[in-house]
Amino acid sequence: MAGEFLSAPVIHRGGARTGVTRGTRWLTVDDYAALCSEEPASALARHHRCRRHPRVADWWLGASVEQTLRSPDLDRIPQSDYPSSAARLALSSLAWRRHHEAVAEFVVTSDGERLAVDMAGEAAGASVLLCHALAGGRETWNGVSAELLAFGCQVVTFDQRGHGESSGPGTVTVERLANDVVEVVTQLGLEEVSLAGHSTGGYALLAIDPEFLDERARSITTLGTTARLESARTRAMLRWAGSPTAARLQATRWPGKMLVRRGAFGPDPTDEAIDMTWATAAQCLPETRRRYITALLEGSDLTNRVGAIPVPVTSIAGSRDRVTPPEHARMIAEIAADGRFVELTHVGHMIPVEAPTETATAIMASIERP
Repeated sequence: MAGEFLSAPVIHRGGARTGVTRGTRWLTVDDYAALCSEEPASALARHHRCRRHPRVADWWLGASVEQTLRSPDLDRIPQSDYPSSAARLALSSLAWRRHHEAVAEFVVTSDGERLAVDMAGEAAGASVLLCHALAGGRETWNGVSAELLAFGCQVVTFDQRGHGESSGPGTVTVERLANDVVEVVTQLGLEEVSLAGHSTGGYALLAIDPEFLDERARSITTLGTTARLESARTRAMLRWAGSPTAARLQATRWPGKMLVRRGAFGPDPTDEAIDMTWATAAQCLPETRRRYITALLEGSDLTNRVGAIPVPVTSIAGSRDRVTPPEHARMIAEIAADGRFVELTHVGHMIPVEAPTETATAIMASIERP
């Protein structure tokens, strides 16, 4: 039955029933629970043990998680819409890992943080490491990962410090985020790895020591990323995003989803894409947001680093990206010694979610560049 999942299954709303769907076939929550190798309640509790927003009632933990899973309609659970969206997100993640036989483990960084890592695919294939954005998670890459696995790649995703199942945030600087990527690559023994990063994740990749890139990397792909935060509009947007008011709005159902819909996507996102993006953003604690945004605002201009990158760089932009408009991505491609710019029409900031096939194709093209 597990083999019947989509390559990147999601939990959908569907009349009186809620489940994982493939076309017209439905798998209910109870059916899914029977497939899990561990109790779904314990898996969900672990997944959300540190990411629970303070406004969500304590019933979300422990036995109430099991009650959540046994509900015939996750959208009818009382208290808040956030737990039902979080339940769909967690179940989707578990289903994806089971379907792709992903190996989950932790990498301990030099400053003691534990980064949650998923590895899927054959080790003999080209290795690709995917780094998500602020207020994102490994789930952001589910669609892209499925496409890369179909190409025969080995795919590695990890939750950045302070996100998902990783600990932290601890110390957050641009250099520290770059070192986290270096330590994941080193501890997993990845060679000739192609690195791809979305937004903040791409900014971290640009800050990696060029000598390390020359030794261990094959290419870099950035999505919705800039090399310097010089725009007053962008800096003002970041300051607001790190404010307590923004955190409260993001964690509230309708304002949060409206912000995600209008600010992160192009003109025609799916309900599932909005729901997943909002659920991951709502789990990002205010202190994590504040530390990341402070690091970005205080971070150095990376244009000199970009010019020194010794591997091919592909910079992807969405034509409707309001967070980092296409000119930011174009600048990266122009500065890089071996740069390429790709603009996706009618796509916003959530490029990996909106355009997974085009993203995977661009990553594969960067791998195959001489």
